[in-house]
Amino acid sequence: MSSTTKHTKNITIVLACSFVMLVSCVFTSASAQSTVSEQEWVSRARSKAKEEDVVQRRVFKISQYMEKARKLRAENKFSQARSTARKALSMNEQNAEALAFLEQLDDEENYFRLEKERLKKEKKEQKQAKIEAKKLAKEKKKRAKKEKAEAKVRATEEAAVKKRVAAEAKRQAEKKPAAKKVTALSAQPEAEEPTVPSAPAQPTQGTIKIKPLASVKTDEKPAPVRIETSEDSTEPVEAPAGLSGDLSQLAKPGQSIIVDGDKVEYFEKDGKIVAEGDVSITYGDVKLSCDRIEVNTKARQALCEGNVLIEQPGRTLSGDRIRYDFAAKRGEIVGAEVEAFPWFGQAEETGKVGDNEYVLKKGFISTCDLDLPHYRLKANEIRIFPNDKVIAKNVTAYIGKVPVLWFPYYYQPMIQTKAKVQFIPGSTSDWGYFLLSAWRMHIKGNSKADILFDYRTKKGFAGGANLYYKMEDFGMEGLGEGMLRAYFINQNGWGTYDPTEYRDEGTEEKWRRRIQWKHRLDFDPETTGMLEFNKMSDENVLKDYFYNEYEETNSVPRNYISVVSAKNNYTFSLTANKRFNDFYTVVQRLPELKLEIPDQRLWKTPIYYTSESSATYFDKQYKNDESPTEKVGRLDSVHRFSYVANVGPLNLTPYAFYRGTAYERDKIESKAKFRNIFGGGIDTFMRFHKVYDVNSNVWGLNINGLRHIVVPSVNYFYRQQPNVDKNKLYQMDEIDALEKENKITLSLENKLQTKRGEDLQASVDLVRSIVSIDYEFRMKKNNYQFQEGGGFRNLKLDLELSPNGWFYVDNKLEITPGNQAIKTGSVEASIRPNRNFRLDLGYRYEKMTPDPRNQLTFELGYVFNPKWRFDWYERFDLHKTEIEEQQFSIVRDLHCWEVEVTYDLKGDDIFKDDFTFWVAFRVKAFPDLNIGLNRSFEKRPPGPDYR
Repeated sequence: MSSTTKHTKNITIVLACSFVMLVSCVFTSASAQSTVSEQEWVSRARSKAKEEDVVQRRVFKISQYMEKARKLRAENKFSQARSTARKALSMNEQNAEALAFLEQLDDEENYFRLEKERLKKEKKEQKQAKIEAKKLAKEKKKRAKKEKAEAKVRATEEAAVKKRVAAEAKRQAEKKPAAKKVTALSAQPEAEEPTVPSAPAQPTQGTIKIKPLASVKTDEKPAPVRIETSEDSTEPVEAPAGLSGDLSQLAKPGQSIIVDGDKVEYFEKDGKIVAEGDVSITYGDVKLSCDRIEVNTKARQALCEGNVLIEQPGRTLSGDRIRYDFAAKRGEIVGAEVEAFPWFGQAEETGKVGDNEYVLKKGFISTCDLDLPHYRLKANEIRIFPNDKVIAKNVTAYIGKVPVLWFPYYYQPMIQTKAKVQFIPGSTSDWGYFLLSAWRMHIKGNSKADILFDYRTKKGFAGGANLYYKMEDFGMEGLGEGMLRAYFINQNGWGTYDPTEYRDEGTEEKWRRRIQWKHRLDFDPETTGMLEFNKMSDENVLKDYFYNEYEETNSVPRNYISVVSAKNNYTFSLTANKRFNDFYTVVQRLPELKLEIPDQRLWKTPIYYTSESSATYFDKQYKNDESPTEKVGRLDSVHRFSYVANVGPLNLTPYAFYRGTAYERDKIESKAKFRNIFGGGIDTFMRFHKVYDVNSNVWGLNINGLRHIVVPSVNYFYRQQPNVDKNKLYQMDEIDALEKENKITLSLENKLQTKRGEDLQASVDLVRSIVSIDYEFRMKKNNYQFQEGGGFRNLKLDLELSPNGWFYVDNKLEITPGNQAIKTGSVEASIRPNRNFRLDLGYRYEKMTPDPRNQLTFELGYVFNPKWRFDWYERFDLHKTEIEEQQFSIVRDLHCWEVEVTYDLKGDDIFKDDFTFWVAFRVKAFPDLNIGLNRSFEKRPPGPDYR
C-alpha cells in the first residue's frame, strides 16, 4: 500500500471518529437540554393544574352558594338568600348570575311582602265577614225564638177565645136566660148608707171589667149601689164604683183588670170576686186562666185552682193551684211547670217572686220539653230569670235516670250558645286517642271562664283556661273588657302511653305553652285603646294544638298596643309593637305616630284636601337572629289635592299629590336621606241605567222590575321616579318600596237589579260584574318619549251572581295579558234549594313560588229525614293531582240534643295518612263547640251565609 493511500485512510478514520464524537456531543447536549425542559413543563403543568383546581373549587363554591340562595328564596327567606348570594359575589365580583340574582331578589321580596299583606288583609276581611255573618245568624235565631214564644202566646189566646165562643154558643143553644146588667150609681156622700146583705149577689154570666179610678181614699166605705137587671142584656158586667175604687190601687195608671168566666159573682162588702168555668184575668201583659178563681180586691190577691196558667211574653207558668199577687206580680204554685225558652222546668212548688224571676223548689230544669226529658238538672232550689239567666245551687245532672255530674253552683245565661260542660272523644294519628273537655264557669255578670282539661295518649295531659271578662262586672266601670287565654302541656310527660314524634322534635319530655291576652278600652265614643300579647313556647304550638286558629290566621301572632282617636275631620293613632317570640321575623315599631285627614272641602270651593303623616322608629329583628338587626327612623307625609267637577254626564276628579320621606340613615352609606315623590292623575266615570217593566217568579227569582246599570270609568295615575333608589333603603313596609308608576286603568261595571222587601223598597243586585285592565307607560329618562316595555297589565274579572236565596256564584280572576298567564283565580258556588240539601263548590288558583296553589273544594250536605243528616267535604290539589283532605260526618238528632260522628283524613290512604276521628255530643240549645280541636268542625261554605 502506498503511503498516499495509507495517509488518506487515516484521515478518513479520523474524520469519521470526529463526526461520531461530534454527533455524540450534540446528542448528549440535546438530551440534557431536553431533560431540563421536561422538568420545567411538569412543574408548570402542576402549577397550572393547581390554579385550575382553585378556580374550579371557587366555581363549585359559588354554585353551592347560589344553589343555597335559590333554595332560600324559594322558601321566602329573602334576607338569608341575599346574604348567601353576597358571599358568592365576594368570591367573584363579576359573577353575572349573582348580580342578576340580587337584582331580582328585591323585586321578588317586595312582591312577596305585598302579596302577604294582601292575603292578610283578605283573611282579615273574610274573618270580619264571618263574624258579621255569625252575628246576623245569632240575631236571626234570637228573633226566631222570640217569634216562636209570641206565636205560642197568640195560639193560647186564640184557643181561649175559641173556647169562650164555643161556651157562649152552647149557652145560647140551651136557651138560658140572658145575663143581667148591673149598673153603678154615683156615690152620694151625704146619703144614708143602705143595708147591703152579706149574702152573694145574683150570679151573672159574662165579663167583669174593673176600671181604676184616678184617686180614691181607701179609708172610705164603699158608696151605696143599686143593682138593675135586664133579662135580654149580653153586655159585660161593670163593677160598681165602690168595687172599682178598691181595685184602683191594684192596677197601673191607664190599665184595667178584666175578669172573664162562665159564672161571675162579686161580694161588695167583702171586696171579693168569685168566678168559675172558663175563667181568665187580663192585667197589663199578664194573663191568668184557670177553672175557678177568687179575687180579693182589698188584699190585691187571687187564688186560682184547676189548670192554672200564667202567661207573660216569653214565659209561661202552669200548675194545679196558685196564689197570685197582682201588684207585685208574684205567686206561689203547687205542682207547677214553667217554660222560659229554651228552658223547661217542673217542681213541687214554684214561686213567681218578681216581675222577671221564678223560684222552683224541689224540681228540675232542662232544654228538653218531653214529660220524661233525656237530661235534666235537679236541685232543691232553682231561680229562673226569663230572657236573662238560670241560677241553681247543689245541682245534680242526670242523663235519663242516671246521675252523671254534680255542680256546687250553676249559672247559665239564656242567650248563651255554649253548654256548661263539653266532652269531645276521638282519635288522631298524631294524638292517639284523646278526650277534650271544657267546663264553663260564670263568674259575675257577663264575665266567664272556660276551664280546659285534655288528655292525649301520645302526648299526655294538658290544661288551661280561657277568661272572658268585663271590668264593669267588678265595679270598675270604664276600664274595658278583654280575654285571657292560657294553655300548657308537658308533651311526652306523665300519662303518655305511646309517645310519637312531631316533625324532628323527638320523643323527649318538653313543656309547650301558649298565652294570649287581648284587651279593649273605650276612653270615649271616639277614642279606643287596644292591646294584644302573645307568648308561645315554639312556632308550631298553634299548628299542633289549635289548628282551627292557625288555619284562620296563618300569620305571625301580634304583640302590640294602640290608641286610635277618630274625630270628624281627622284620625290620630299611636301604635307600638314588639317581638316576644324570637322564632319570628318582626318589624317592630317603637313607636309609630300617625295622623290621617280624610277628604276635607276647602271652604266653599270644589277643591278637597287629604293627607296622611307618620313618624316611626323601626327595629327589624330576624328569625332566631339569623341576620343583623336593622334599625332606622322615618318621617313620612303625603298630601293630596283634588278637584271635583261634572261635565254633563261625565264626572271628573283630577288630583295631585306630594310625598316627602325623611330617613335617619340608609343601608349603604349610613347617611340621612330625604326622598321626594311627586305625582297626580285623574279619575273619570259615567253612569247609565235603563229600567225594564218585568215581573216574574220563575224558579223563585221574585223579579219586580229590572234595572240595568252601566258604569264605565277611566283612571290615570302617575308617580315620578323617587330621587332615592329603593335598594338603598331599609325595606320596612310598602312605603319604602315605592317606585315610578305611570299607568291608566280602564274599568267597566255592569249591574242588574230588582226590587224586593217590604213595599218593594230595597234594591237587590241579581248580577254584578266588573272588568278592569291597567296599561303601563314606559318613558325614556328625562324625556317625554315612549320606550319599549310598556303594555297592558293586570286584567281583572269579577263576576257575582245571586239571583235568589238558594243560588250564589262569585268568580274572581286576575290575568297577565302578555303571556295570558293566570296570577290568581277563584270560583265559589253555593246551591241550597231547600233546607234538606246544600252543595258548595270552590276553586282557587294562586301563582306562588315554587309551587302554585291550585285547589278544588267540594262540600255536600243532605238531610235524609228529621233524625239523620250527612256532610261530606273534599279538598283536592290539582297541581299535585292528589286529595289533600276529606271529611265525613253523620249527625243523629235525638230530640233535644244531637250526636255527630266525624272522620277526617289528610289524604286518600286510610292506612298511612294522618287522620282524626271524633264524636261530638251537642245539646241543641247550646250548639257551639269551640274547644280547639285540630280540625275544623264546620267548614265555612262559599257564598253568603243563609243560616
